Amino acid sequence: MHHEAKFDIPFPPRINSGTTQALERNVAWARRMGLVANDEEVERYVASQTQEAAAYFYPDIAGEDLDLGYDMCGFFFVFDDAFDVPPGPSLDSAVATCQDLIALLAQPQEAASLDAPPVVVAFSDVWRREAIGMSPTWVRRAAHNWADYFYGQLAEVSNRLAGITLSPDDQMKARRRTIAVVTGMDMAERTGHFEMPSLAWHNSLTQAMLDKVSDHVSMVNDIYSLAKEEADGDHNLVHCIMRSRNCSRADAIGEVVETANGRIKEYIELAQGIPQMCRTLNLSPAERSAVDRHEDAMRIHFRANHDWGFNAGRYTG
Repeated sequence: MHHEAKFDIPFPPRINSGTTQALERNVAWARRMGLVANDEEVERYVASQTQEAAAYFYPDIAGEDLDLGYDMCGFFFVFDDAFDVPPGPSLDSAVATCQDLIALLAQPQEAASLDAPPVVVAFSDVWRREAIGMSPTWVRRAAHNWADYFYGQLAEVSNRLAGITLSPDDQMKARRRTIAVVTGMDMAERTGHFEMPSLAWHNSLTQAMLDKVSDHVSMVNDIYSLAKEEADGDHNLVHCIMRSRNCSRADAIGEVVETANGRIKEYIELAQGIPQMCRTLNLSPAERSAVDRHEDAMRIHFRANHDWGFNAGRYTG
């Protein structure tokens, strides 16, 4: 069904050339971390293609940097599934795990205990490696972004348990925290070995652009994951629109696609303000280069999420 949705993305497709070897190393890592315990779990893990999102989001990196990207995406696969469970002991365990992950952020070089849940051990390993070579200022910012992602997950669970239904606008705002675009952009800096100047990253222009990327990624994801989430009893933006507008599923899907296409247009208009922002902040040539690389990574995110999600076994299997 989702292949009928036509998203207008004016950025060229790109994919990393080292995917086969990176996947092999990632599966070995997942085994070491305990994320997969047997061949059946490995088969499901690989079939999901979640870890292969890194090949689309980070097309120009290699070696240990690519491994880090793959491992982060592999972590997301297991972490996300931990919350796709009904209320009860399993969900209680997921919430406790989320709190353990937040606690890890204060000490990036401190490994998780060996008796911790595998998803905690895996994130501890990813977070330790992500912090390597980055400035203390960047590490604090990345830790804040990870924490906001985890707290956003807790907010979703709390709303679901309380039976709270959100409007389409509030749903999209909430999804900005849990769609992981900001943490993914942090990883683009880490694996690209550059850092956005603090003033530029915190500037309202950059934050508005990140919001456009996050909205687009979440809307595309909600279309591609719609059948899966309906089978699991979940609800996403399509259902919010159906309920709010009292419209059909097809009309709601059409509105999501139209809104997503509009977000890219808005992003492109915002991006035209980058040179002026750099001038007013009096950024050096090196700092301006970092801003340009960050903006390129945002454009990659638009295209990468679409191209990966179009064929990902997690949504088509």
